[in-house]
Amino acid sequence: MQGSYLTKPHSGTTVEPDIFADKSSMIIAWLLMRETNGPFRLRQVAADLREARISIGLIQRVFHTLVYEGILKTDGLRTAKTFAMHNPADLLQQWLNRYSIRKKCRMWTYSTALSNQELKERLLKSRYTKKVVWALHSAARESGFRNTNLETVEIYLLDPQIRTSMEKLLSLYPEERGCQVLLINPYYKTALRAAAARAKTVACPPPLYTFIDLYHFPLRGEEQAESIARRIHPLSEIYRKIAK
Repeated sequence: MQGSYLTKPHSGTTVEPDIFADKSSMIIAWLLMRETNGPFRLRQVAADLREARISIGLIQRVFHTLVYEGILKTDGLRTAKTFAMHNPADLLQQWLNRYSIRKKCRMWTYSTALSNQELKERLLKSRYTKKVVWALHSAARESGFRNTNLETVEIYLLDPQIRTSMEKLLSLYPEERGCQVLLINPYYKTALRAAAARAKTVACPPPLYTFIDLYHFPLRGEEQAESIARRIHPLSEIYRKIAK
């Protein structure tokens, strides 16, 4: 179920938690993007994710699953317990296997008479800069990770209700083939909202999320995703193990 940690089970059945759901993905991203391999405590994770309102209870449930799967190792008891990553490559591979932007996100395709520069200027001068986030190849370009010649403009809508307003602002008209602009209702809203709150203008997702979104995107997505993965530490070391 989108945005929740537990999927409601049918009567008499047990359903494993989705550790790659919206909010819990922030915990997975924290684990994958740690700069050091040393041990850490639960409350350290909670402190770092407090701004995104990730509860310590959710962190505990995600950690319980990862310990059970052998991805996290523990040492000590109760308040003295520490955790350490054991197999980050397996964790990243699981995320790539479980998530696909094509399956999780609603998308709308458009063309426009405006140039890409005009689109960008209109957006940056509008009142929607905190309600949208660059997506996919646009996020890669704006973050300095561009690796393809695609010029499509892709935008996440943090509030789907502004879609009609965005259509008017950017002079968009529906286009099923060869679209110039792609508007997307994101699955990972928590990470995008946190990025938007910190940005002074239209934000880009954290690079790990751009990598995850691009990986299964049909238009040269995997190529761009791999380029991002190889240029970001510690993602580069983790991805190298699953790309063999």
